[in-house]
Amino acid sequence: MKAKRKKKQLKVKAAKGATKKPKGNCSKKSGKVKSAKKQNVKVKSLEDRLYWKLAGVGMIAFALFSAVALATFNWECVSSLTENVKPQTNLIGAIGNWFAYYGYVAFGFAFWFFPFALFIGGLKMLESIPKDVEEIPNRKVWLRITGLVLMMLAVTGLIQLSSKCSLVQDSLTAMHLPSDAGGYVGRIFMTEFLEKGVAPFGAAFLSLGLLIVAVCMVLGLSTVRKLFDWHIGEWLLSWFEETADAVEKGKEISKKGIEKITPENEEPIIIPAPKPPKVKTPRIKYPANAQLPPLSLLDPPRAKEFSGNNADEMGAELMKKLKEFGVVATLSSIVEGPTVTQFAVKPGHGVRVEKFLGLSRDLQLALKAKSLRIFAPIPGQEAVGIQVSNPKPQPVLFREIVESEVWQDVATWPKNGKPKYPVPILLGKDVAGEAVVADLTKMPHLLVAGASGKGKSVCLNSIINGLLMTRTPEQLRMILVDPKRTEFSNYKAMPHLLVPVVVDAKKVLGALRWAAKEMEQRLIKFSEVGARDIMEFNESGAEKVPYIVIVIDELADIMTLCGTEVTPVLGRLMALARATGIHLILATQRPDVKTISGTIKANIPGRVALGTSNATDSRTILDESGAELLCAKGDMLYKSEEGLIRTQGSLITKGELSRIMEFIVKEWPAQFDESIVSDMESQEQKSGDNQPNSDNGVSDEEFHRAYDIVVEANRASASMLQQRMGIGYNHASRIMHLLEKRGVIGPMRGAGPREVLVGK
Repeated sequence: MKAKRKKKQLKVKAAKGATKKPKGNCSKKSGKVKSAKKQNVKVKSLEDRLYWKLAGVGMIAFALFSAVALATFNWECVSSLTENVKPQTNLIGAIGNWFAYYGYVAFGFAFWFFPFALFIGGLKMLESIPKDVEEIPNRKVWLRITGLVLMMLAVTGLIQLSSKCSLVQDSLTAMHLPSDAGGYVGRIFMTEFLEKGVAPFGAAFLSLGLLIVAVCMVLGLSTVRKLFDWHIGEWLLSWFEETADAVEKGKEISKKGIEKITPENEEPIIIPAPKPPKVKTPRIKYPANAQLPPLSLLDPPRAKEFSGNNADEMGAELMKKLKEFGVVATLSSIVEGPTVTQFAVKPGHGVRVEKFLGLSRDLQLALKAKSLRIFAPIPGQEAVGIQVSNPKPQPVLFREIVESEVWQDVATWPKNGKPKYPVPILLGKDVAGEAVVADLTKMPHLLVAGASGKGKSVCLNSIINGLLMTRTPEQLRMILVDPKRTEFSNYKAMPHLLVPVVVDAKKVLGALRWAAKEMEQRLIKFSEVGARDIMEFNESGAEKVPYIVIVIDELADIMTLCGTEVTPVLGRLMALARATGIHLILATQRPDVKTISGTIKANIPGRVALGTSNATDSRTILDESGAELLCAKGDMLYKSEEGLIRTQGSLITKGELSRIMEFIVKEWPAQFDESIVSDMESQEQKSGDNQPNSDNGVSDEEFHRAYDIVVEANRASASMLQQRMGIGYNHASRIMHLLEKRGVIGPMRGAGPREVLVGK
C-alpha cells in the first residue's frame, strides 16, 4: 500500500513539473497536461481523505476497546497473563485486563476520560472530512494534543481530591487498587504538589482554571464563546432580567447611564447603562460551486464608429478666437474623450487666469458648442483646461469598463489574498478615455445627485451590476431603497439582498436602525479579537462578516416623510460605520439644502454630480459650480481626493441586466433576514410622535443623543440642539425642558446657555 501511494505521489509531482505555464500561446498538448494534473491532484486528495476517515474509525474502535476493558476489569485475573490460575473474565482478555490495571494505577478513575476523548475525537474526524489535503488543520494538531494532556491532568487532580471519601475508598479497596482516586499522577500533581502549596481549596480552584484553559485549547475560543452565548448566557440574561423587573417595578429606568440629581442631602444615584442589544448577522449556507457572472452575458463589443469630430480643426478655431479676444496663449495638448474634447492652453506672459473664465460664453458661441467648461488651472500642469462638447458623443458601454485592465486589476477578489478594492465602484471613462474606478471603502460613502433625466438611475444600475459581477453574496450584502417602486424592480430576487427591496419610505427607518445595531455589534466583535476594521477581523479566523452596502435611490422623499428621525441615524452610520464594512450610497434628483444637509455633506466626501439646472444645485453637491455646464446623459463630475474628474458614465442595457440577474439567481438562492423585516414592520407602526414616550413627543433616542451633545459640549441651548440634531426649534425646546426636568441641565439664567449639572 505504501509503495502504491508513493508511486501515485511521484506521478503527481511529475504532473506538476510538466504543467509549468509556457511562454506565448498555449498549445493543445499543454491543455491536456493541465487536465492530467488536476486529475492526479484529485486522486491524491481522495486518497488522503480515505486515510483521514480510516483514522477516525480507528479512534472510535480503540475508544470502545478501552471502555470495555475498563468496565470488565477484574483484579483476580491480573496475574493470569503469565499464570494460568483463573480464567479471564475481561471481555478483551488478558491484554485488556492489564491495560485497565495500569490505567487505573497511573490515573485512577480519571482514566475513563481517555476512551471518552478518543470517541469524541473520532466522531469529529468523521464529521469534518476535508475536501482537500490542504484543508487538514495541521497547525492546530499540537495545540489540541497539548490541551488534551492538560485536560487529563486537571481531571486527574480533581478526582484525586475525592480520595478521602469513604465510598471512593471502598471502591478502591474492592478493586485492589492504591488508595489514590487519581492514581500516581493524581497523587504527584495534587497531593504532593498543589495541596502542599495552596491547600485543598486553592488546589481545586487552580485545577478548574487549568481545565477551562485546556477546553479552550481543544475546542477553540470561538466554539466556547458560542456555547456560552447559546446556553449559559441566555439563562443568566433571563435570570437577571426577571430579578431586575421584580426589584425595579414601578420605577422609571433610563436606557443610558446618566447621573440622577437628588436633593442636596442625598448622594446622586448612578443608573448604569444597559448593554447594546445583540444583533444576529444572518447565517446563510451558500453553494460551494457557485460562480460569478461571466463576460459572455454582456452584449458583444461594438466596432468603433467614426465620430466625425475633428479635434485639430476645433483646436485651431479655439486659438483663433482667443487671439481675437486679445488673449495670448499656446495650445499644449488635445485629449479627445467620449463626450468632450479637452484642450490644454498655456497662458502667455502676464495673462491672468480670470480672463479665460470670463470668456466661457463667448467661446461657446464662437465654437457653436453645446457645452463649454473652463477649469483653471489643470492639476499638476501650467495650463488652463477648456472642455468642449463633441458634436457626436460616443456612448461608454458597461462591457468596456468591465473588460478594462484597471477594473480587472482592482475589482478581482483573489482566493487567497486581499482585494485591492473591497467594494469597487464602476463610474465610467474620463476625458482621456481611461476607466474611472473608485473604492467605496475609502470614500466611505457616496452621494449621487443631479437633475431628472441626467442619468442617475443608469449610474446606480452600473454600480450595482459592477458589484454583482465581482462579489458573491458571502462577500457582500445589500439593502435597496426604492420609494418610486420602479427603479430597483429588476432586483427583487437578487441573492445579495438582506431584505426585499424597500418601497415604503417609513420602513427605511427600521432598516437604518438595524444597520446601526449591526454596526455596534460588529464593533464589539472587532474589539474582542483586537481588530481595527472588517478586513483584520475577517483575517483573524474567528468568523467572516460580509460588507453591507445600503443604496437609497430617492433621498428627498425619505427626508420629506421622516427626515427628523432618519437624519440622526444616518449621521451615526456615516460617522462610525466605515470600520465595520457598512457603506451608504445616497441618490437624489432634488439636490437642495433640505435634502443634502450639512451633516450629510460633512460625512460624504465622495460625490457624483450629474447635470444640474443651475449653479446653486452644483454648489450644494460639489461645493463648487460646474455641474450646470454638463451636457449629455451620463456626463458627470466625480469629486475625489484628487479633485474633480469629468466622467462619462457607462451604459448597461436592460438585456444585460436581465441576463446577469437570471444567472446569479440560478447560482445562489435568495434568503432574506427575517429579523430585519420584523424590525422594519415595527418601525413602520412607530413613526413621528406616535413612538412610545411620555415626555411631550421626545423619544428616548432623542433624549440620549441630546444628553451626549450637552455633556460633551459642557453647555446647553435650544439653538445648539437644533443645529446638531437637525430638528426644529420647538422640538429642541421640548428636549431642553426634559433635560432640565431630569436634572441634566440647570434652569435658565438670562439669554446665555444653561449650566450642565452632570459630568462626562
